[in-house]
This record gives sequence, C-alpha cells and structure tokens, in this order.
Amino acid sequence: KDLTGRGGRRWMEQFIAALSPDAALACRAVWEALLDIKERIDALGRAIEDAVDTYAPAQLLMTIPGCGAILALTIAVEIGDVRRFFNAKKLCGYSGLVPRVRQSGESSWTGPLVKQGNAHLRRAMVLLAQQVAGSSTLQGTRLKRGHYRVLRKSGPNPAKAEVARHLLHVIFAMLRDGTSFDAELMAA
Repeated sequence: KDLTGRGGRRWMEQFIAALSPDAALACRAVWEALLDIKERIDALGRAIEDAVDTYAPAQLLMTIPGCGAILALTIAVEIGDVRRFFNAKKLCGYSGLVPRVRQSGESSWTGPLVKQGNAHLRRAMVLLAQQVAGSSTLQGTRLKRGHYRVLRKSGPNPAKAEVARHLLHVIFAMLRDGTSFDAELMAA
C-alpha cells in the first residue's frame, strides 16, 4: 500500500531486480525520484508545522474540528490582520462566499456565489466546510443545523457555501477576540 514504507521498499527492490537491466535502470530512476519527492513533501510538512507553532492565529484556527495545520495556516495568512475588516460580513465579501444579488424596485434575485475576491481563502473555507459538515463532533450545532436546512432546500454545494460563510463569522470572532473554538457556544 505504501511504496515508501519498509515493506514497499522491499517489494520495489524485488520488483526492480526481476526486470531486465534497461527496464531496471529506468524503473530505479523513477523510484529514486519518487523517494526524493516524498522527502521534499515531508520537509515542507515539517516547515508548515513549525510555522503554525509560531503563528498564533493559525493555532486558534486549529481548534476548529477538522482544521489541520495546512488549512489553518492558509486561512490565517489569507485573512491577515482581521482588524482590517469592519465586521464578519465584510470578511465574507472579501472571500467571495456571498451570493450574487440583483435588485430592482420591489423584486430581488439571489443567485450563485459572486466568486470575486480571494480565491485561496474561498477554496480553503469550502474545504473546511466539508470537514465540518462531515464531523460527528459538531452534531446538533448551529453549523450542522444550517447545513442540513440548506442541503434539503438547495443541495450540497449551496449547503457547503452556507457552512463556509457561517465559519467565516466564527473565525472572525475567534481572531478578533483571540479565543479558541468552543463547540458548546455553537450548540445554542
């Protein structure tokens, strides 16, 4: 299952030994390139872990269930200083996770996401929303209830966008106040 583990390395050595010399040479070159790439990925993972350890906003975000180091660091860096946003609605607008609205007189039309804004933050928030939507630890919270309500009405993608918007409101408060995620507050 894991070609870079001990068992996988033994299997690969046996596989390469059974090949013709030319095929073995080519296969070994690809194999060594794969091992080199894995080492680089591991080094980057350690660097990200070290960066999270020294960056307080990312540490706060990691208290959200389903938010790992890479996602927390991405969201924290893309938001930057949360004080530059007047309120959470402005942060949602910055991310592009707000619906397109057309109004004329008494009529109003709400459409798909505007997708104007920070694409990296929007993508990270949708990934976090997927994790939160599938989390059993947040069962019965406002996040899950909002997800199920929109899921029944409009489908899975609008439901993820709804959870992502709600999470941005939570993240705004967390970063503004310097507090960690509290599932009990979400249960109300």
